[in-house]
Amino acid sequence: MSLYRKKKSTSYTLWLTLLVAGIGFAVKSLLVHPVYVLLGNDVTHMNAWYTALLYYLIDGGLWDLAIIAVCYPASVHAVFHKGLKGGKGVILAFTLLTAGKFVLNYIMDVLTYSGLPRLDEFLTDLPMILIMMALELVPYALAVAVVAMAKTRYDRKAEMAAYQSELTETAAPAPVLPFGKLLSFRNPLQLASFVGVLAIFLSREVSYHVYQITLYANFGYTDGWLDMIVTLFSDVMISTLIYFAAILLLPHIHSREMENN
Repeated sequence: MSLYRKKKSTSYTLWLTLLVAGIGFAVKSLLVHPVYVLLGNDVTHMNAWYTALLYYLIDGGLWDLAIIAVCYPASVHAVFHKGLKGGKGVILAFTLLTAGKFVLNYIMDVLTYSGLPRLDEFLTDLPMILIMMALELVPYALAVAVVAMAKTRYDRKAEMAAYQSELTETAAPAPVLPFGKLLSFRNPLQLASFVGVLAIFLSREVSYHVYQITLYANFGYTDGWLDMIVTLFSDVMISTLIYFAAILLLPHIHSREMENN
């Protein structure tokens, strides 16, 4: 037996994923990013505060991270609630929307800089697009895999406790909600959230240092130690905020999911 009763749908988590990721990625690709490109190429606006803000949202990845901060908990809850099979709709929705984001970004970039896209250029750029897409989906896959394994282990413990309780007094595993601590590796939802956030942090750091190595290899310099320290600190802070967003959202998602089933 599991903390969650078996339900027939993950309608709220699926709706949340479609709404946040679908609208979020579309608005970024179709509206915010083109505006950022226009402002960045205009000497009147390129040094303005709003252009700097758009830089952090787009190139700094904060826009995508805000979407991730909502969609990761939705997927973690869906998988723990229903298993991989029951949560496949949420997983597939976020994966396809993420893939669609990369395709849409590519099309908008081509339209902005060089006119209509050509098939031969797209095929040339396709390997890089797929690599970037895979790197973005790896943290998501890790979070989903961890919660799926944790759910299996949690359900096994619950079933064993229920069986043994008929013979002796055996305590069932602690409920996953409400959270008793800010961080607990024994709690499946918190463990999956932490692993996902850690993977996001590592991917951002690896990408940043690959860029610094490329700078040094091509031009003989990097952005310097201060920039590296500031980037490390900001990545730690962003990752921490995403984790706290997850543990705040998960109880809300659970209550809404129970209301809708």
